[in-house]
Amino acid sequence: MTSQPQTPSLPSLDDTFGAYLLGTYGSTALFGVTCLQAFMYYRSYPYDRPWIKVLVAILLILEVLHVALNITGSYWFLVTNYFKPEHLLKVTWSATASLVDLLFTALIVHGFYAYRIYTMSGGVWWPALTVIILAFGRAGNFFALCIITFKIEYFSKLAPSLKYGPPTLAFSVATDIFIATTLTWHLHKGRSGIKETNSVVKKLMIIAINNCVLTCVVDIMVLIFITIRPDSLIYLGIFILEGNLYTNSLLATLNARKLFSKELSRRNQDPSTLKMTAPKSSEGIGHLAQFGGPRAGGVHSAVVFAPVRQEGSVSTMTELQLATQSEAASSDNQYKKAVVMDESRRVDL
Repeated sequence: MTSQPQTPSLPSLDDTFGAYLLGTYGSTALFGVTCLQAFMYYRSYPYDRPWIKVLVAILLILEVLHVALNITGSYWFLVTNYFKPEHLLKVTWSATASLVDLLFTALIVHGFYAYRIYTMSGGVWWPALTVIILAFGRAGNFFALCIITFKIEYFSKLAPSLKYGPPTLAFSVATDIFIATTLTWHLHKGRSGIKETNSVVKKLMIIAINNCVLTCVVDIMVLIFITIRPDSLIYLGIFILEGNLYTNSLLATLNARKLFSKELSRRNQDPSTLKMTAPKSSEGIGHLAQFGGPRAGGVHSAVVFAPVRQEGSVSTMTELQLATQSEAASSDNQYKKAVVMDESRRVDL
Protein backbone atom coordinates (compact mmCIF):
# COMPACT_ATOMS: atom_id res chain seq x y z
CA MET A 1 0.00 0.00 0.00
CA THR A 2 1.21 3.44 -0.81
CA SER A 3 1.13 5.84 2.06
CA GLN A 4 -0.45 9.23 1.57
CA PRO A 5 2.00 12.09 1.39
CA GLN A 6 2.17 14.07 4.60
CA THR A 7 1.21 17.69 4.32
CA PRO A 8 2.82 20.35 6.46
CA SER A 9 0.68 21.58 9.31
CA LEU A 10 -0.61 25.15 9.24
CA PRO A 11 -1.75 27.27 12.15
CA SER A 12 -5.48 27.75 12.62
CA LEU A 13 -6.88 30.63 10.59
CA ASP A 14 -10.24 30.82 12.34
CA ASP A 15 -9.61 33.99 14.36
CA THR A 16 -7.44 35.68 11.73
CA PHE A 17 -8.31 35.36 8.05
CA GLY A 18 -11.42 33.36 8.90
CA ALA A 19 -12.74 36.37 10.83
CA TYR A 20 -11.71 38.67 7.98
CA LEU A 21 -13.57 36.44 5.49
CA LEU A 22 -16.73 36.46 7.63
CA GLY A 23 -16.52 40.24 7.84
CA THR A 24 -16.25 40.37 4.05
CA TYR A 25 -19.35 38.18 3.75
CA GLY A 26 -21.25 40.50 6.09
CA SER A 27 -20.07 43.61 4.26
CA THR A 28 -21.12 42.14 0.91
CA ALA A 29 -24.59 41.31 2.28
CA LEU A 30 -25.01 44.86 3.58
CA PHE A 31 -23.85 46.17 0.20
CA GLY A 32 -26.86 44.41 -1.32
CA VAL A 33 -29.08 46.35 1.10
CA THR A 34 -27.28 49.55 0.07
CA CYS A 35 -27.98 48.90 -3.63
CA LEU A 36 -31.66 48.29 -2.89
CA GLN A 37 -31.96 51.46 -0.83
CA ALA A 38 -30.13 53.52 -3.48
CA PHE A 39 -32.50 52.18 -6.16
CA MET A 40 -35.50 53.06 -3.98
CA TYR A 41 -34.12 56.54 -3.37
CA TYR A 42 -33.51 57.44 -7.02
CA ARG A 43 -36.87 56.00 -8.01
CA SER A 44 -38.85 57.74 -5.26
CA TYR A 45 -37.12 61.14 -5.25
CA PRO A 46 -36.29 62.10 -8.86
CA TYR A 47 -36.69 65.80 -8.03
CA ASP A 48 -34.63 65.82 -4.85
CA ARG A 49 -31.88 68.38 -4.50
CA PRO A 50 -28.98 67.65 -6.91
CA TRP A 51 -26.32 67.70 -4.20
CA ILE A 52 -28.16 64.99 -2.24
CA LYS A 53 -28.38 62.77 -5.33
CA VAL A 54 -24.66 63.29 -5.98
CA LEU A 55 -23.92 62.47 -2.34
CA VAL A 56 -25.80 59.18 -2.60
CA ALA A 57 -23.92 58.34 -5.81
CA ILE A 58 -20.55 59.01 -4.15
CA LEU A 59 -21.43 56.79 -1.20
CA LEU A 60 -22.55 54.04 -3.57
CA ILE A 61 -19.22 54.21 -5.41
CA LEU A 62 -17.32 54.08 -2.11
CA GLU A 63 -19.35 51.01 -1.11
CA VAL A 64 -18.49 49.27 -4.40
CA LEU A 65 -14.80 49.94 -3.79
CA HIS A 66 -15.07 48.83 -0.16
CA VAL A 67 -16.56 45.46 -1.06
CA ALA A 68 -14.18 44.95 -3.99
CA LEU A 69 -11.11 45.67 -1.87
CA ASN A 70 -12.16 43.29 0.90
CA ILE A 71 -12.96 40.52 -1.57
CA THR A 72 -9.56 41.07 -3.18
CA GLY A 73 -7.87 40.83 0.23
CA SER A 74 -9.71 37.65 1.16
CA TYR A 75 -8.86 36.05 -2.20
CA TRP A 76 -5.19 37.02 -1.88
CA PHE A 77 -4.83 35.44 1.56
CA LEU A 78 -7.00 32.34 1.18
CA VAL A 79 -6.70 31.44 -2.51
CA THR A 80 -3.71 33.03 -4.20
CA ASN A 81 -1.41 32.26 -1.29
CA TYR A 82 -3.01 29.01 -0.23
CA PHE A 83 -0.32 26.84 1.39
CA LYS A 84 2.16 29.72 1.46
CA PRO A 85 2.44 30.52 5.17
CA GLU A 86 5.13 33.13 4.63
CA HIS A 87 2.70 35.28 2.60
CA LEU A 88 0.02 35.04 5.27
CA LEU A 89 2.25 37.05 7.57
CA LYS A 90 2.23 40.06 5.25
CA VAL A 91 -0.22 42.96 5.27
CA THR A 92 -1.90 43.33 1.89
CA TRP A 93 -2.55 46.75 0.38
CA SER A 94 -6.22 46.00 -0.37
CA ALA A 95 -7.14 45.48 3.28
CA THR A 96 -5.54 48.80 4.23
CA ALA A 97 -7.11 50.60 1.27
CA SER A 98 -10.54 49.42 2.41
CA LEU A 99 -9.94 51.25 5.70
CA VAL A 100 -9.21 54.49 3.81
CA ASP A 101 -12.46 53.98 1.93
CA LEU A 102 -14.28 53.58 5.24
CA LEU A 103 -12.70 56.79 6.52
CA PHE A 104 -14.21 58.88 3.70
CA THR A 105 -17.60 57.15 3.99
CA ALA A 106 -17.92 58.00 7.69
CA LEU A 107 -16.73 61.58 7.12
CA ILE A 108 -19.33 62.19 4.40
CA VAL A 109 -22.17 60.74 6.48
CA HIS A 110 -21.17 62.76 9.55
CA GLY A 111 -21.05 65.88 7.37
CA PHE A 112 -24.58 65.19 6.14
CA TYR A 113 -25.87 64.80 9.68
CA ALA A 114 -24.11 68.04 10.67
CA TYR A 115 -26.07 69.79 7.91
CA ARG A 116 -29.33 68.25 9.16
CA ILE A 117 -28.63 69.42 12.69
CA TYR A 118 -27.83 72.93 11.43
CA THR A 119 -31.12 73.21 9.52
CA MET A 120 -33.25 71.60 12.23
CA SER A 121 -31.85 73.97 14.84
CA GLY A 122 -32.90 76.94 12.74
CA GLY A 123 -29.37 78.00 11.82
CA VAL A 124 -27.72 77.54 15.22
CA TRP A 125 -24.12 76.82 14.28
CA TRP A 126 -22.49 75.34 17.39
CA PRO A 127 -24.17 71.85 17.37
CA ALA A 128 -23.21 71.31 13.73
CA LEU A 129 -19.69 72.62 14.41
CA THR A 130 -19.38 70.16 17.30
CA VAL A 131 -20.24 67.28 14.98
CA ILE A 132 -17.67 68.47 12.43
CA ILE A 133 -14.95 68.79 15.08
CA LEU A 134 -15.65 65.30 16.42
CA ALA A 135 -15.81 63.85 12.90
CA PHE A 136 -12.47 65.38 11.90
CA GLY A 137 -10.95 64.24 15.20
CA ARG A 138 -12.00 60.70 14.31
CA ALA A 139 -10.76 61.10 10.73
CA GLY A 140 -7.38 62.44 11.89
CA ASN A 141 -6.70 59.48 14.17
CA PHE A 142 -7.99 57.05 11.58
CA PHE A 143 -5.84 58.61 8.85
CA ALA A 144 -2.73 58.25 11.03
CA LEU A 145 -3.62 54.58 11.59
CA CYS A 146 -3.97 54.03 7.83
CA ILE A 147 -0.66 55.75 7.00
CA ILE A 148 1.26 53.65 9.52
CA THR A 149 -0.45 50.47 8.33
CA PHE A 150 0.52 51.21 4.72
CA LYS A 151 4.17 51.36 5.79
CA ILE A 152 4.02 48.06 7.71
CA GLU A 153 4.93 44.89 5.86
CA TYR A 154 4.05 42.23 8.46
CA PHE A 155 1.10 41.77 10.82
CA SER A 156 3.51 41.23 13.70
CA LYS A 157 4.40 44.93 13.49
CA LEU A 158 0.83 46.24 13.66
CA ALA A 159 1.08 47.18 17.34
CA PRO A 160 2.25 50.79 16.71
CA SER A 161 -0.78 51.50 14.50
CA LEU A 162 -3.27 49.85 16.85
CA LYS A 163 -2.60 52.51 19.48
CA TYR A 164 -4.63 54.89 17.28
CA GLY A 165 -7.57 52.49 17.44
CA PRO A 166 -9.05 53.45 20.85
CA PRO A 167 -8.98 57.24 20.19
CA THR A 168 -10.57 56.70 16.77
CA LEU A 169 -13.32 54.56 18.27
CA ALA A 170 -13.85 57.03 21.13
CA PHE A 171 -14.32 59.90 18.65
CA SER A 172 -16.67 57.72 16.61
CA VAL A 173 -18.88 56.82 19.58
CA ALA A 174 -18.93 60.43 20.81
CA THR A 175 -19.90 61.70 17.34
CA ASP A 176 -22.73 59.20 16.87
CA ILE A 177 -24.15 59.75 20.35
CA PHE A 178 -24.04 63.53 19.94
CA ILE A 179 -25.79 63.32 16.56
CA ALA A 180 -28.54 61.04 17.87
CA THR A 181 -29.03 63.13 21.01
CA THR A 182 -29.21 66.42 19.11
CA LEU A 183 -31.61 65.15 16.44
CA THR A 184 -33.84 63.57 19.08
CA TRP A 185 -33.89 66.78 21.12
CA HIS A 186 -34.91 68.95 18.16
CA LEU A 187 -37.58 66.46 17.08
CA HIS A 188 -38.94 66.34 20.64
CA LYS A 189 -38.94 70.13 20.88
CA GLY A 190 -40.82 70.40 17.58
CA ARG A 191 -43.76 68.20 18.59
CA SER A 192 -47.13 69.77 17.77
CA GLY A 193 -49.27 68.24 20.51
CA ILE A 194 -51.34 66.40 17.88
CA LYS A 195 -51.47 62.63 18.26
CA GLU A 196 -50.89 61.72 14.61
CA THR A 197 -47.94 64.01 14.01
CA ASN A 198 -46.42 63.10 17.37
CA SER A 199 -46.54 59.44 16.32
CA VAL A 200 -44.45 60.25 13.25
CA VAL A 201 -42.03 62.31 15.33
CA LYS A 202 -41.54 59.37 17.71
CA LYS A 203 -40.69 57.11 14.78
CA LEU A 204 -38.17 59.64 13.49
CA MET A 205 -36.62 59.74 16.95
CA ILE A 206 -36.38 55.94 16.99
CA ILE A 207 -34.62 55.99 13.59
CA ALA A 208 -32.09 58.54 14.86
CA ILE A 209 -31.38 56.47 17.97
CA ASN A 210 -31.14 53.18 16.07
CA ASN A 211 -28.63 54.65 13.62
CA CYS A 212 -26.46 55.62 16.59
CA VAL A 213 -26.84 52.30 18.40
CA LEU A 214 -25.72 50.10 15.49
CA THR A 215 -22.46 51.94 14.85
CA CYS A 216 -21.75 52.37 18.55
CA VAL A 217 -22.14 48.62 19.15
CA VAL A 218 -19.70 47.92 16.32
CA ASP A 219 -17.16 50.41 17.72
CA ILE A 220 -17.42 48.97 21.24
CA MET A 221 -16.97 45.42 19.98
CA VAL A 222 -13.93 46.46 17.95
CA LEU A 223 -12.43 48.17 21.00
CA ILE A 224 -12.98 45.05 23.11
CA PHE A 225 -11.26 42.73 20.64
CA ILE A 226 -8.38 45.15 20.03
CA THR A 227 -7.80 45.10 23.78
CA ILE A 228 -8.20 41.39 24.54
CA ARG A 229 -7.17 39.85 21.19
CA PRO A 230 -4.74 42.19 19.42
CA ASP A 231 -2.98 39.20 17.81
CA SER A 232 -6.14 38.20 15.90
CA LEU A 233 -8.10 39.89 13.11
CA ILE A 234 -11.50 39.62 14.76
CA TYR A 235 -11.56 43.41 15.28
CA LEU A 236 -10.94 43.93 11.55
CA GLY A 237 -13.72 41.54 10.56
CA ILE A 238 -16.14 43.56 12.68
CA PHE A 239 -14.81 47.00 11.80
CA ILE A 240 -15.23 46.63 8.02
CA LEU A 241 -19.00 46.50 8.59
CA GLU A 242 -19.07 50.07 9.91
CA GLY A 243 -18.90 51.77 6.52
CA ASN A 244 -21.91 49.77 5.28
CA LEU A 245 -23.86 50.70 8.39
CA TYR A 246 -23.14 54.42 7.95
CA THR A 247 -24.26 54.38 4.31
CA ASN A 248 -27.40 52.40 5.02
CA SER A 249 -28.34 54.66 7.93
CA LEU A 250 -28.18 57.73 5.67
CA LEU A 251 -30.18 56.06 2.89
CA ALA A 252 -32.76 54.80 5.38
CA THR A 253 -33.17 58.36 6.66
CA LEU A 254 -33.72 59.69 3.15
CA ASN A 255 -36.12 56.94 2.11
CA ALA A 256 -38.19 57.24 5.30
CA ARG A 257 -39.57 60.58 4.14
CA LYS A 258 -42.03 59.06 1.68
CA LEU A 259 -43.16 56.37 4.11
CA PHE A 260 -44.06 58.95 6.76
CA SER A 261 -45.73 61.14 4.15
CA LYS A 262 -47.93 58.22 3.06
CA GLU A 263 -48.71 57.36 6.68
CA LEU A 264 -49.96 60.87 7.34
CA SER A 265 -51.92 60.86 4.08
CA ARG A 266 -53.77 57.67 5.07
CA ARG A 267 -54.91 59.38 8.26
CA ASN A 268 -56.56 62.17 6.31
CA GLN A 269 -59.23 60.32 4.37
CA ASP A 270 -61.97 62.96 4.71
CA PRO A 271 -61.41 65.65 2.03
CA SER A 272 -63.60 68.13 3.93
CA THR A 273 -61.04 68.26 6.74
CA LEU A 274 -58.22 69.37 4.44
CA LYS A 275 -57.58 73.07 4.22
CA MET A 276 -54.69 75.49 4.18
CA THR A 277 -53.85 77.03 7.54
CA ALA A 278 -50.84 78.94 8.70
CA PRO A 279 -48.77 77.22 11.41
CA LYS A 280 -48.76 78.94 14.78
CA SER A 281 -44.99 78.87 15.00
CA SER A 282 -42.17 78.17 12.59
CA GLU A 283 -40.52 76.16 15.36
CA GLY A 284 -43.26 73.51 15.42
CA ILE A 285 -43.65 70.29 13.54
CA GLY A 286 -44.45 72.19 10.35
CA HIS A 287 -40.86 73.47 10.39
CA LEU A 288 -39.27 70.14 11.29
CA ALA A 289 -41.19 67.87 8.92
CA GLN A 290 -40.49 69.22 5.48
CA PHE A 291 -40.10 66.61 2.80
CA GLY A 292 -38.48 66.46 -0.59
CA GLY A 293 -36.62 68.96 -2.70
CA PRO A 294 -37.04 70.77 -6.01
CA ARG A 295 -39.97 69.68 -8.13
CA ALA A 296 -40.46 69.86 -11.87
CA GLY A 297 -39.76 73.27 -13.30
CA GLY A 298 -37.62 74.31 -10.40
CA VAL A 299 -40.61 74.81 -8.08
CA HIS A 300 -40.32 73.72 -4.45
CA SER A 301 -42.96 71.92 -2.41
CA ALA A 302 -43.38 72.43 1.31
CA VAL A 303 -45.10 70.06 3.69
CA VAL A 304 -46.87 71.51 6.71
CA PHE A 305 -48.74 69.70 9.47
CA ALA A 306 -51.42 71.60 11.38
CA PRO A 307 -54.65 70.87 13.32
CA VAL A 308 -57.90 71.17 11.38
CA ARG A 309 -60.19 73.60 13.13
CA GLN A 310 -63.93 72.98 12.98
CA GLU A 311 -66.78 75.00 14.41
CA GLY A 312 -66.69 74.76 18.19
CA SER A 313 -63.89 72.23 18.33
CA VAL A 314 -60.50 71.25 17.04
CA SER A 315 -60.30 67.99 15.13
CA THR A 316 -57.68 65.49 16.25
CA MET A 317 -56.98 64.69 12.60
CA THR A 318 -53.78 66.02 11.08
CA GLU A 319 -53.65 67.50 7.63
CA LEU A 320 -50.90 66.97 5.09
CA GLN A 321 -50.68 70.19 3.14
CA LEU A 322 -48.89 70.25 -0.18
CA ALA A 323 -48.55 73.47 -2.15
CA THR A 324 -46.07 75.04 -4.50
CA GLN A 325 -44.39 78.41 -4.42
CA SER A 326 -46.04 79.34 -7.71
CA GLU A 327 -49.47 78.71 -6.17
CA ALA A 328 -48.52 80.70 -3.10
CA ALA A 329 -47.66 83.72 -5.25
CA SER A 330 -51.31 84.11 -6.26
CA SER A 331 -52.74 83.71 -2.73
CA ASP A 332 -53.10 85.98 0.25
CA ASN A 333 -50.39 86.65 2.82
CA GLN A 334 -51.59 84.00 5.29
CA TYR A 335 -51.49 81.33 2.58
CA LYS A 336 -47.92 82.32 1.75
CA LYS A 337 -46.90 81.89 5.38
CA ALA A 338 -48.19 78.32 5.38
CA VAL A 339 -46.38 77.32 2.20
CA VAL A 340 -43.34 79.44 1.46
CA MET A 341 -40.56 78.34 3.80
CA ASP A 342 -37.22 80.04 4.23
CA GLU A 343 -34.82 77.89 2.20
CA SER A 344 -32.19 78.08 4.95
CA ARG A 345 -34.57 76.33 7.34
CA ARG A 346 -35.58 73.41 5.09
CA VAL A 347 -34.89 69.94 6.45
CA ASP A 348 -34.46 66.74 4.45
CA LEU A 349 -35.52 63.99 6.83
